[in-house]
Amino acid sequence: MIRTLKDYGIMGKRNEKNRGVWFGKDKVGFVGIAVRSGDSFLSFTLNVNPDPSFFELIQPYSLNRVRVTSMNDILGNRIPLEEVKERAIVHFQEVFNISMQRMILLALSL
Repeated sequence: MIRTLKDYGIMGKRNEKNRGVWFGKDKVGFVGIAVRSGDSFLSFTLNVNPDPSFFELIQPYSLNRVRVTSMNDILGNRIPLEEVKERAIVHFQEVFNISMQRMILLALSL
């Protein structure tokens, strides 16, 4: 996420005490990890163009006085989501030294 933000001139950073990606004192990216029945799940969310009113009731990870922000808020304009996804995939592959393929899943009628 930090590398993707940098592609848009946003200097995201880690916070020593809290998970996620930060821009100043505002949280712009979230990371989640869970293990259930021996299976591990990882999720990450980078706020690109969300409706800011959704964040008015969120207190991330019970942290007081933390504001949730987005790339749109920081830059003052909408960012093409597909473009951000592509940049995130490129950086994910670089960081983890992997190659990913896009797959199309078809729902089967039973």
